[in-house]
Amino acid sequence: GEVLQPGVAQVSGLIDEFRDAGLLVRLELSGGIPDDPALGLTIYRIVQESLTNVRRHSTATEARVVVRLEDGIELEITDNGLPVPNTAGSGLGQVGIRERAAAMGAEVEIGPRASRGYRVRVALPRKAAL
Repeated sequence: GEVLQPGVAQVSGLIDEFRDAGLLVRLELSGGIPDDPALGLTIYRIVQESLTNVRRHSTATEARVVVRLEDGIELEITDNGLPVPNTAGSGLGQVGIRERAAAMGAEVEIGPRASRGYRVRVALPRKAAL
């Protein structure tokens, strides 16, 4: 059969996997699911890559994933951790997020938060340029 690409509807299942692995993740989802499967896949992958980075490279015990699907689409993934020394990784996770977002015409901000923890924010136009 056809392999279904994951989309917004699969994000909560993805987050359950991270919860099972010991990361307390809160999901806040608002608005309507985009009908563009490429957009849904992009949202799913950015959440997946962000949470994978949190788990691998940070002391975080909690993360928050906010997905706002209004006129524009906004994703924000934040956590409460500090970077784990010597796990800077290749940076490819972030590059992947940036490239994925750029391909959809999105704005991306990735970096440490003022207090503690890390923040990934991606703002996507709802009608991505085809």
